[in-house]
Amino acid sequence: MVSRDLWPVHVTILGNFRVEGALEDVVADYVASLAKHTEAFTMRLGPRAQFGSDLTIPVLLAEHSMFHEMHELLSGEVTRLPGFDACEPSHWASGYRPHATLGSAVDIDDKDMLAIKWLTLASLTGNRAQRLRSIELL
Repeated sequence: MVSRDLWPVHVTILGNFRVEGALEDVVADYVASLAKHTEAFTMRLGPRAQFGSDLTIPVLLAEHSMFHEMHELLSGEVTRLPGFDACEPSHWASGYRPHATLGSAVDIDDKDMLAIKWLTLASLTGNRAQRLRSIELL
């Protein structure tokens, strides 16, 4: 487990959610299946935005079409899992906005190119995160 404040730059393609039981392997299989059909790519982040209920979380939007496609495919799978509950339902489907959260460990701005080479599944508990599985893109 690591503090989420110390995570390196990454783009979130699926918002936080809960499901019944220990289904990490099922979700990891969905992510692995997606990775098998996705090529690595490079993109530029931006523009800047503020997220969170009080708009205090700085992010760089990641409006590459591939992120929207990945979100649609993964969200379609996980929403069918037993007990699925989106932590913030307004940030799913058409309300989803791919982004990179800016924090103390993130050294990137909206002029930098970002290489997207991995898909990672993480489990979040409060401000702590645990990487469950990472799969390299083609």
